[in-house]
Amino acid sequence: MSSGAIEAPPGESSFTPKDKAEMRDLVSSLDKLSQPVPVKWQMIGFFNKATRYAKAGLPSMASLEMQNVGSQLQNFPDEYALPLAERCLRKAVDFAKRPAKGFDSELWQHYFVHANKELCNSLSRLAVAEIKRRKLEEAEAHYVAASKSVEDLDVHFVVQTHVHLASFHRQHSKNDTKWQDTMKRLMRILTQMEDTEELVPHTWSHTLAHALWTNEKLQRRLVRGKTDKALELLEQKLMPLCVRLRELGEESPLIPPLPQHLQVSVLNEIRAKMFVKRGGAGDVQEAEKIEKEILKEKMKRWEDSKGTPAEKAMCIEAAHKQFSIGDIHARRGNIAAAEGYFKKAGEMLMSSNVPDRQRDAAYALYQAAVCIARNRGAMSRPRLAEAAKMLDDVIRIYGKIYGEESMKIGEPLLWLAQVRWDEGNIEESEKTLQRALHIGQQHSKDNQQHSDFTKKVITRLIACRKHKAAAQ
Repeated sequence: MSSGAIEAPPGESSFTPKDKAEMRDLVSSLDKLSQPVPVKWQMIGFFNKATRYAKAGLPSMASLEMQNVGSQLQNFPDEYALPLAERCLRKAVDFAKRPAKGFDSELWQHYFVHANKELCNSLSRLAVAEIKRRKLEEAEAHYVAASKSVEDLDVHFVVQTHVHLASFHRQHSKNDTKWQDTMKRLMRILTQMEDTEELVPHTWSHTLAHALWTNEKLQRRLVRGKTDKALELLEQKLMPLCVRLRELGEESPLIPPLPQHLQVSVLNEIRAKMFVKRGGAGDVQEAEKIEKEILKEKMKRWEDSKGTPAEKAMCIEAAHKQFSIGDIHARRGNIAAAEGYFKKAGEMLMSSNVPDRQRDAAYALYQAAVCIARNRGAMSRPRLAEAAKMLDDVIRIYGKIYGEESMKIGEPLLWLAQVRWDEGNIEESEKTLQRALHIGQQHSKDNQQHSDFTKKVITRLIACRKHKAAAQ
């Protein structure tokens, strides 16, 4: 048998003529998508694997392949993509409900009802697609069904599905009573497992379950604007749980990676944002301290990744953190320090040579140039020339992305005019303002904000012309 073949266990095939017709119809529906041919062929490969697994009597594997198709389709902008994703995920649910060949029927009934991981995953992904299509009642029903399908699996599976349901009520149904009921039910599950010693407390699975529950509670506090209580919960409960999870992961290679949203570095970033939101002098200093530690780690990861495929991604991560620290300094009025971080962020993003990051690079350079223009005490011709060059680059990049007459260019033009004025180059300042005026007039008819921008430009143009008249 070839390496790509799937060995079927004894028994009858789980693939019916109805399945064959449905799969063919799903594949033919790909023609409606505007995606490139290689992308469509990749999805056809998933369909092919699903068909082979189902024919071989491995429907749970077929379900997994259909989930891959459904998840990928949800990322496409085509109007047909989301309905097609939902159909594929319904087929994934269908496959997940079927027993494998040779599976004892009585044992399967218990497995199907209480320990079916693929059924849980396919139902949860189907619920996500339904939320995007505003089918909230169906999504809720599928989240409930998903939570029931893993009742006999490890506690973190049970808790994770209930957290999905709680998150649904927090973000979509906006039903606070149902959110509280779900969280109370979760806590009872955790307590019962401790009392009956089904799981030894502080093991990885149990610790992860507590972390998932605590994180959902944290998200609700953040949404409700309770920053102080959210920060207290993060520092006193969630962070220690996640540190313990990291330690357990380091002790055993059998433990799977920690979910992204529970990694200590991610939680530290959330913690820094909370300090910034509170806004006290001590809070902002604490946020800066945390951000600098994160930056140090990200810069090291970038250095270590040089020459590898991960280099660009690590560079972008570190650059965004540079920008974040610059923003904290700007909020504190520390313009000189902010400029350095903004400039470094812009240079790193430009050096990454990733086209869709050029906009971020331009925005970082724009903020650095503004810092130079605002820092009147450290102004000099070389510094003004540096700011002018950065603003020219920003205007050029924005022009390519948004168009030469986009309002995105408006504010950078105003600052460039200011820099030219400070240099004593009144002619160039006036030319820059005339271009800004032309752009403003194109957009000011139907927008009050753009109208205000145009008035500001006219005021500065008048000042320019008065200065020229006085000079003559």
